[in-house]
Amino acid sequence: MICARARGVPVIHIRHVANAAKGISPFFNARTSGVAIHPRVLAAAPDARRWW
Repeated sequence: MICARARGVPVIHIRHVANAAKGISPFFNARTSGVAIHPRVLAAAPDARRWW
């Protein structure tokens, strides 16, 4: 992220969330810690766009 910022490249956070209707994926289920963006990533790019 730091290199991207230095070059003026946008940083976008993307979160993966499983669709429970299409099968079980416990780690990526909605409202679980598996779909959270890690705090260090958020801290490094707090103004990044969020795609969710």
